Amino acid sequence: MELVSIVVPVYNVEKYLRQCLDSLIGQTYPEIEIILVDDGSRDNCGAICDEYQKNDPRIHTIHKPNGGLTSAWTEGLKHTSPEAQYVLFVDSDDWLSLDFVKEMMQAVTEHHADIVITHYTKAMGDK
Repeated sequence: MELVSIVVPVYNVEKYLRQCLDSLIGQTYPEIEIILVDDGSRDNCGAICDEYQKNDPRIHTIHKPNGGLTSAWTEGLKHTSPEAQYVLFVDSDDWLSLDFVKEMMQAVTEHHADIVITHYTKAMGDK
């Protein structure tokens, strides 16, 4: 199995962050690492990231001053494992189905793909 690095830029999304992180740690594809980049959040996101890191060795948290989304992506990429063959970017107010990474890697294998682009569902409250 190939290692997949999941980079999550985090900024002031305390309300959604736990749902996002729970969806990542629950992935059925076992070979993942999760890089959380706390981009200077002013809420409790940094503490939540640290809490999850303490409870799961696949999670690595980086705290940095706010620099925006692109700088958080770049910082996250700097911290991915050299063994990682693929990088997945996930917004911190989103969540994935538990088979997402498994299905993504099946598509990579089946189609000899270098990149996978997926559809999404927009959730607004209870809709």
